[in-house]
Amino acid sequence: RLEKLKADSLREAGRGAFFESGAEAAILLWERSLAVYRALGDDAGQAAALGNLGSGFYALGEPEKALDYQGQSLEMAAAAGDHRLRGNALGNIANVHKDLGDFDLASEFYGLALETRPLTGDRRGQAADLNNLGLVREVLGDLDGAEGHFLSALELNRRDGRFRETATNLTNLANLSTKRGRYAEAHDRYAEALAIRKSTGDRAGEAHDLRSIGLLHLRMGEYSDATLSLEAALALREEVGPPYETALVLSDLGAVHSAMGHLADALAYLVQAKDEAGDQLWWIGPDLALQEADLLAEMNDLGGARASYLEAKEGFQDLDDPGGEAEAEHGLGSLYLAMGQLGDAEEAIARAGEIQEGLADPRPAALTRLASGNLQALRGDSAAARRTISGALSVHRALGDRAAEAASLGALGDLDRLLGDHAGAVDRYHRALELIAGFETPGVEWPIRLGLGLSLRSQGDLDGATAELGRA
Repeated sequence: RLEKLKADSLREAGRGAFFESGAEAAILLWERSLAVYRALGDDAGQAAALGNLGSGFYALGEPEKALDYQGQSLEMAAAAGDHRLRGNALGNIANVHKDLGDFDLASEFYGLALETRPLTGDRRGQAADLNNLGLVREVLGDLDGAEGHFLSALELNRRDGRFRETATNLTNLANLSTKRGRYAEAHDRYAEALAIRKSTGDRAGEAHDLRSIGLLHLRMGEYSDATLSLEAALALREEVGPPYETALVLSDLGAVHSAMGHLADALAYLVQAKDEAGDQLWWIGPDLALQEADLLAEMNDLGGARASYLEAKEGFQDLDDPGGEAEAEHGLGSLYLAMGQLGDAEEAIARAGEIQEGLADPRPAALTRLASGNLQALRGDSAAARRTISGALSVHRALGDRAAEAASLGALGDLDRLLGDHAGAVDRYHRALELIAGFETPGVEWPIRLGLGLSLRSQGDLDGATAELGRA
């Protein structure tokens, strides 16, 4: 009995050390507790200690050791007939496979865990597995399946009063709504999650949701609201860290200022973000390089933009991030269009489109389709260009992306103008400008005003043309 108490005390002390001193200190205590459980022949105790060791080694970035220990924990839990420990081991094994990108194996183990949890009434574990399985389905592009799992997890956590977990489920549901272009629904879910974070004192979670709300406003072209949310997120991140999260918010603020045409401010935020990232630059570096490339392209530094797009592309490939790689390819395609290198543009845009076919978010694919339509127009295939750009327009309209919808309308206006239909072009340009009225979108607005001015000049309205060309 005393030896059993000793083993239990060592294991509990390891749990405390994990949070206070880190995984290495905890592992030493868990290894001692495991030795005692083994001497006693206590299968359940061994299963628990082995599971702790698996979690400890995973925290140290050693997933193979983690899987080995969790596998041993699963075997001992089966020997002990302890369904709770078996469910924990299955869920932990699934978590490791999920984070390693082995999504089929992760799904299989989450399914086994979800069969086991109800046997002991482990609703907390069941909710966690449902949430994580939802993340796996989302990565695999099954948004309906992901939503179902998130909603099931949310129901369990609400019922049992687990507020932090409820906020996590709401945030995950909001992310899905954003991907589907349901921006009002996304905002409501983020706002509900944010209110829970504030009430529970979860300042890191509060910063996360404020950033998500800011990025949502950025997508919608609501730059003042985006700035307010991101500045609030930045203030919290500077208090609670970690530095790489602070760097990400700084880069987001740079993106907002870039969209508003404040290019010098945008560059300053990027410099701050790189400084703040420190030793984490290796994995957020591609995002910063992509943002820098977009900015340099706007500043007409085409050589610098090309170098940054290529740096971003290589970095995303190293991180196995197809979405980021597609964005870099799209940027290169648009850049080559501006440089008149139509062959290179066609190759880059085609590569971006191929990658985006397997992604769940329709917005990047629609932007690539717009670039493809512009390329077709430059090659003189006006019928194909009109079909392609109209397809992009439909997606942007369905997503509620006013800036992208305006850009697509402007591209159709350019096509009408090149074909001599100046009345049709003027109508499209005016509709595009109405969409972005009240929004600061200079990168979208100036080409539309340029096209409008040229069409008005062709119609003989020289005063109107002069005014629009001046605004451009």
